[in-house]
Amino acid sequence: MAANPYPPKCERWRVRTGLTRIATSDPFIPSLVNTGRELVLFDTGNGALQREPEARRGRLPEGLLVEQLRQAVYEPQDVDVVVVTHGHPDHIGGLMKGGEPAFPNARYVFGATEFDFWKRSNVRDARKFNRELFMKIAVPFADRASFIKAGDEVVPGIQAVDAAGHSPE
Repeated sequence: MAANPYPPKCERWRVRTGLTRIATSDPFIPSLVNTGRELVLFDTGNGALQREPEARRGRLPEGLLVEQLRQAVYEPQDVDVVVVTHGHPDHIGGLMKGGEPAFPNARYVFGATEFDFWKRSNVRDARKFNRELFMKIAVPFADRASFIKAGDEVVPGIQAVDAAGHSPE
C-alpha cells in the first residue's frame, strides 16, 4: 500500500535489466478478511512513517491503507481485529495516526515470540531504530492485545502458523 514502490535506485536497476514494473513489484499488501462476524486486518502497512518520525521522513512510501479501506467501503472504526504478523516498520507503521489508534475499535493480536523479541532491549545495532519504533507504536496496544503462538486461533476459522525466518529481526 504505497504511493511510490520504486525508489530511484531500484528503478535504475529495473530499467538497466529490462524488467517490467510488474516483474519487479513487491506485492506486500495488508489483507482484510470479513469472516461474516468480524472484520480482520492483517498488518497495517507504512501508515504515516514517511512523514513521522523524523528519522524515517521521506525514506518509506506513503501508507495508503485507510484510503484503500474506504475505497472498499470500510472505515477504520469498522475493523474488529488487527493482526500484526511481525514487527517491522512496514507492518506496524499504520497502527497509529497522529498519536492515536488508527483502528480505534479493534483488538490486537501479536505473536508472543515476536512481541517479546522486539520488547526486549538486546537487538543488533542495525535494528535499534526498528525496536524504538516498535516500543512507540506497538507496545501501547499490549493492554488491548492477545499474544498467540502457532496453532492458536486468531479468530474462529483462522489459525496461527509459525512462519519465522524473516523476523524476529
